[in-house]
Amino acid sequence: MITDPLNFLNHYFIMQEKVFYAIVSAIVIIGGVGIGVAYDHQVAVSSSQSSNQQSNGGYHLDLMEVMDANYNSSIGAQPRYYEVMNGTLQSTSNITLPTHTKITITITSYDMGNTSVPAQYLTASGVLNDQVYVINGTTAMGSNTSKSWSTNITSFPASKVLHTFTILQGSSTVVNIPVIAGYTEVASFYLNSSGSYVWQCEAACGSGPTGWGGAMSTPGWMTGTIYAQ
Repeated sequence: MITDPLNFLNHYFIMQEKVFYAIVSAIVIIGGVGIGVAYDHQVAVSSSQSSNQQSNGGYHLDLMEVMDANYNSSIGAQPRYYEVMNGTLQSTSNITLPTHTKITITITSYDMGNTSVPAQYLTASGVLNDQVYVINGTTAMGSNTSKSWSTNITSFPASKVLHTFTILQGSSTVVNIPVIAGYTEVASFYLNSSGSYVWQCEAACGSGPTGWGGAMSTPGWMTGTIYAQ
């Protein structure tokens, strides 16, 4: 649980200044907007590399979720998770995380709306205190001003949830983080067993009649593998 929000945000956003400009560049590229953004790092999509180790022994995993990544010519736009690392966008097909280490995850959503999510995935689990620190205002909309700016949440309202970031080991849920569109969320967790895990969005946000096609079944989009070592 975040006990000092202002101190946390001040430290986090100072450290993530270059990441911010990478995100701005990515939005321009993904959205096809014909303007230039000055940034001296390439926005890349490649395999994940482990370089987010923190000086205090913890690990920080930064994810960005976008709503209109071009899947292919027949399906068109689909949601997608990227890993933000060293000022670049990395594929989330394979994510490497440390075991027996506090992992702090930040999920920034550039999306809107909600979708069908099974009830068990509306509750945060496997994270410290079973709470997610939710910060309003990723998406610049006037309606945000009447909402709570930041709060710790365990049970998320179905009307707000658009995605999840869920870590599975076999049929067991290890970590579940419901994701509200247009918000930034922060939580911490541990992986105490080495090996491979599956990460999956459990919201029916893909293509086809069930919503489980397209991005939902494609590694690096709304599913992938986590290697804990």
